[in-house]
Amino acid sequence: MNSIEIEEYYRGDKIQCLICFREFFALGSHIKRIHGITSEEYKLRFDLPQSRSLAGERTRRIQSENLIRRIQDGDKRMKLTPETAHKAHHAPKYQMPKYAKDNLRERAYIYSKDILKISDENWNKFISEVEKTGKRAWELCRLPGMPNEHTVSIKRKKDPVFNQKYLNIFMEKEKKEAATYISLAKKGLSARDISKKLNISRKRILRILRKSGLKFKAQWVNG
Repeated sequence: MNSIEIEEYYRGDKIQCLICFREFFALGSHIKRIHGITSEEYKLRFDLPQSRSLAGERTRRIQSENLIRRIQDGDKRMKLTPETAHKAHHAPKYQMPKYAKDNLRERAYIYSKDILKISDENWNKFISEVEKTGKRAWELCRLPGMPNEHTVSIKRKKDPVFNQKYLNIFMEKEKKEAATYISLAKKGLSARDISKKLNISRKRILRILRKSGLKFKAQWVNG
């Protein structure tokens, strides 16, 4: 996944398991109990950053609030003393295991060769499918005949024209969405009302409107 797809994946109160495609507030216990892999292995498998927890926004917010409350309540375990600061600074940093590095190199080599096997006609078919469905590469890779998300990611890095075509599709889609939200807002509907009417999360509505330079309801109505 690239940075945009990673942000999209972590957005929302629930996070999707990319193995069984079910959604949870947090994935840690699920992937360990059901799929038998650790969080680190899961992140390596799907190119997710090791520094981010496998939890939805609601869970991460609750964890952050609990941490702040414990610090404010004077929990001794949360106090940063010179000894604990020194220990944290000199703690061994996470190192990717050798087998994982070798696996990533091998996978990158295979995917770079896969790009040469895919003709321009098939890449055009992929772009057409993205336009038709509005789905991103990591969602389309489940369909037969579609390249996997890693191959698409390498293609986007190596071919700026292809990358711009791919991004333009979602930019146009978001412009149309913003126009729909603004037209409903001008009728006096709030973000919550629009969310219920279109069955879309309120957070997505506000995010797309912010991208269009509209941050407050007054601006929607007067815009």
